[in-house]
Amino acid sequence: MWVEIPISSHLIHIAFPYNHIGADPPKVIFLLLLGAAVLIFLTSSFLVRRLTQPLEKLSQAAVQMGQGTQVAPLQETGAQELVLLTRSFNQMNQKFSNYWTIVILFWQGYPVIYVLLFQEYI
Repeated sequence: MWVEIPISSHLIHIAFPYNHIGADPPKVIFLLLLGAAVLIFLTSSFLVRRLTQPLEKLSQAAVQMGQGTQVAPLQETGAQELVLLTRSFNQMNQKFSNYWTIVILFWQGYPVIYVLLFQEYI
C-alpha cells in the first residue's frame, strides 16, 4: 500500500507493507506503556536501593553501638548528606570507644595520670 503526501511541488511516496495494515494501535500503545512502566520500575528500584543501602548499614551500626558492641568504622559512601552523617557517626563511635577505654583503665586501677594522658584522644 502506498501513501502519497504532497509537499509544495513534490509528492512523497511512503510504502506500508500489507502485514502492518492490520496492526492494532491500542495493543501497540499498551505494550509500549507496559514496557516503559517496567523500565521505570526497575530503574527506580535500583536507585532507591543504592540510596538506602548506606543508611541501612548506618542504622545497623547504631543498633550495635547501642547494645554495647564495638563497631568498626563505616565506609563513607552515598549522597553528600549520608557521607556527612556517616563521618559524624564514625567520629562519635571513636570518641565513645576512647571514653570507655578511659573508664576501663581507671576501673582497673591504673594511675590517674595515665587516664589523664589518654584523655587527649577523646
